Amino acid sequence: ERATRCGGSQGFGGLMVGRRYLLSLSVLCLVLAGCAPKPAEVDADRMGRTVIDAIQRDDWLVIDNNLGPAMASDPEHAPKIAKLRTLFPPEPPWSIKLLASSKVAKSKPERSTLSYLYTFSERRLQIDLVVERYGWRRVYEAAQMSPGAIPMENAGPVVFETPSKPKSGEQPFHILELYKLASISVVPAH
Repeated sequence: ERATRCGGSQGFGGLMVGRRYLLSLSVLCLVLAGCAPKPAEVDADRMGRTVIDAIQRDDWLVIDNNLGPAMASDPEHAPKIAKLRTLFPPEPPWSIKLLASSKVAKSKPERSTLSYLYTFSERRLQIDLVVERYGWRRVYEAAQMSPGAIPMENAGPVVFETPSKPKSGEQPFHILELYKLASISVVPAH
């Protein structure tokens, strides 16, 4: 019915132009979607939230364990983080929203940027992080244990090359990507 209406005096030529137009538009959308930045990995997001929580709680053990080499070697990193901490209220956030995330795969080490909106009772904070991939770790699935058995460690050592998938007969595991904090900024949001 639509082809008949838009055809009119154009006959089927108008329909062909419409199809070409739609095909061109579809190809353009696919190309643009391929150019869009890739989102950060879930493990990068998990690490980002862990560090933000540690800063709010003043948990320096967790903060120091998650600092990237450049940030850890900066003698001013502790005063900078302490200053950021003053922006956080003592109560936990009411909501945490991931505003944006992207991954720069071609950088060495691989970097991801994450932007969060933390909402508290009295204020909102926008927190921007840059994290770098540090390595990988195998995390083994929990095994059924018999009473009196000694539990095994459930995480393998850190490796710096992509680990292989589990082989037949091996205990099942999944690969956890490890990230370190490269930079952080916290600003009050309106």
